[in-house]
Amino acid sequence: MTVAMVNDTLTRFVSPVRPDAERWRPVWTYMRAQGSDVVDAAIFERIFEVAHG
Repeated sequence: MTVAMVNDTLTRFVSPVRPDAERWRPVWTYMRAQGSDVVDAAIFERIFEVAHG
């Protein structure tokens, strides 16, 4: 089962890997809606600002 999960996950990587707030925003929004302990909006945006230099 683990091997199948890893193989499936690896096919989903986008090359080249680059920070993209819009790509991750739906995940961030979902996690916040579920009440997960995630960063606030300002920190989320800052993560991607720093990643872009």
